[in-house]
Amino acid sequence: MTNSSKTTKLSSKYIAFIAVCSALALVLRLVNFNHIARDYEVFLLPWFNKISSLPGAQGISTPVGNYGIPYQVMIWLFTKLPVNPLYSYKALSCVFDFVMAAGCFRLVYNTTRSQVRSCAAYAVALFLPTVIMNSSMWGQCDSIFTAFIIWSLAYFSEDRFRPAFIMLGFAFAFKLQAVFILPFYGYEWFMRLSAAGKFTCQHKKTGSSQKVTKATGFAPFSLLNILWLPAILYILSVPGFLCGRSLLDPITIYTEQSDTYHYMYMNFPSFWQLFGSYDLYDVYHVPALAVTFSVLAIGLFLCVHTILKKSPEKLILTDRHTLLTIAAWTTWTVVLFLPAMHERYGYLPDLLLCLLACCEPIMIPFAVIAVTGSLLHYCYYLYGFGYYADESFWFYVALFYFAGWLLFTIMIVTKNKMVAKKK
Repeated sequence: MTNSSKTTKLSSKYIAFIAVCSALALVLRLVNFNHIARDYEVFLLPWFNKISSLPGAQGISTPVGNYGIPYQVMIWLFTKLPVNPLYSYKALSCVFDFVMAAGCFRLVYNTTRSQVRSCAAYAVALFLPTVIMNSSMWGQCDSIFTAFIIWSLAYFSEDRFRPAFIMLGFAFAFKLQAVFILPFYGYEWFMRLSAAGKFTCQHKKTGSSQKVTKATGFAPFSLLNILWLPAILYILSVPGFLCGRSLLDPITIYTEQSDTYHYMYMNFPSFWQLFGSYDLYDVYHVPALAVTFSVLAIGLFLCVHTILKKSPEKLILTDRHTLLTIAAWTTWTVVLFLPAMHERYGYLPDLLLCLLACCEPIMIPFAVIAVTGSLLHYCYYLYGFGYYADESFWFYVALFYFAGWLLFTIMIVTKNKMVAKKK
């Protein structure tokens, strides 16, 4: 979608708002820095101790934990600092909270051209309870890969495809879960290809890429951009290679990581919780994959069908909300239907739904539903909330979560039909 990356100058009141939000957000995080989560005791601290016990470059050359080489390099750097490792982990994640919030501001501004809504997005990103808990209490790194994805989407909304996919490559280098956003880029490629193909067929003499973009609001992009993902992964893994790591390590780490948990869901309001299939992974994980890809395929068909059935004069798909809507729906669909999801995997769709709500207030209920589902499971993990609750409680949470997704899907479809009729 053609879009200028230039923004108007922020007025002093908005600068003051961002400054106050940033200060308050920092304070909220600092007061949680001494909280020690189970993940820190079981994983993060032992990783730190193991790496710090290894001499010299062995702290990088020796595989430790199940995160990628770039993150292990960061842990190795932590061992060189005279700082409590608990604070190092949390400080890194909190820094990326602010990087992520800045990306949210830019993405929403690209979508709405409203400084008010963009400032709201900045604040929402910093004050979402799950965001605060993830970085400052849990010490987890979900804000790192999510920040790069948000910036990828921001650049993509400006038709700046190279930096968009480079940012996506950084996200993938730090966390395998960055692949949750890939269906969105697949949708965009097919939609732009379909729009360009239709316009070119009906305007054979003038069907240049430039005119296709002008007529449809879509600039085509090459699928070769996806090669930035392995490229950035390997570039950021160079320190590991120089210290003796195998060239296959970046891939084997992710393949082994994807096969770590053999449960249909883990402390997450998954669709499969409705069937009580927690320990039936071997039975249901293949059908679950089939359902996930089928739902995504149906969604893609509806998007492409909408494009193909329009006449050229109605092929004006410059509604920038479409990009954010598709990103939110595809990521929510992925985490809802895929097997072996746990509570932190809702981080990205929760944030995207909140950004969409900043653009379109009618979407607020869906953001609330998604965040509530994640928050309840965060509280269970961090505080033991609902530990003694009957299993039916978590069943209804999952049902509530699925109902939210279903209503969101229905609203998107019906809204698209209404827009098509108006045109």
